[in-house]
Amino acid sequence: MASASRLALTEEETTLCITDMLVHYNEPNFLAEPIKNPFPAQVVSAVTRPSTAAYTPKISHWKAYGLHPMWADEDAQQEFAILRKRCALLEVDLIGEIGLDGRADFPSMSAQSKIFEGQLALALEYDLPVILHIVKAHSQSLDSLANHPRLRAMVHGFTRAPEVALPFINRGFYIGLGPAILSPKNKRARRCAMELPLDKILVESDSPSAYPGGENATPHLVFDVVKEIAHLRGMGRQEVAAAIERNREAFLPSKGLTKVDNQ
Repeated sequence: MASASRLALTEEETTLCITDMLVHYNEPNFLAEPIKNPFPAQVVSAVTRPSTAAYTPKISHWKAYGLHPMWADEDAQQEFAILRKRCALLEVDLIGEIGLDGRADFPSMSAQSKIFEGQLALALEYDLPVILHIVKAHSQSLDSLANHPRLRAMVHGFTRAPEVALPFINRGFYIGLGPAILSPKNKRARRCAMELPLDKILVESDSPSAYPGGENATPHLVFDVVKEIAHLRGMGRQEVAAAIERNREAFLPSKGLTKVDNQ
């Protein structure tokens, strides 16, 4: 398994154009001690409460705002109003991560569904792509998504079997694969890396969430994810990286990228 900490990119990695589709720069682990690990060329910087001021990373980026399902019963309507205002002010490149989570320590499904539906409608109103958080609620999520055709979406941090991904792919959605595929124990996630259509795969680190090895993930792990996808599929790394970047461009065009020089 790859290490979650590294001092520099390899020479090969510097030639791979890769976008990390989900980084939480506002998380305390990042803000308290700036990450010194190397980064990919560009990232999606996501904030899970719209009222939180986004930290501007010193790297080319898109900004994602959304009310995470964990906050669905805490000032949800106020947070939704702030998200709408941010969209109107053109401060938002994506809405997310948003969705449904069936775990016992999350708010009720009815509370989650109400704010989820509102954010999906907002995404369509402003023609913004969506990052979906779906845990133990795949059928309920598909029911909600059916009410919002023409939506562009990525199912983030996917670790279920490929068969579970297919209804989302059939809607035209992308599947976000992350560090979970680096662990041989995560057989379902690794099957996704091998079996899902390559033209529906995106990559993410979900930094600084817990990495399978026990450390906090950092964005450079997307290089390891791409290399593992190539290995599992018996393909060249450059070929896989290029294909995934084409997917990113179709989902999230470069014209919205905030470019940062001297990275």
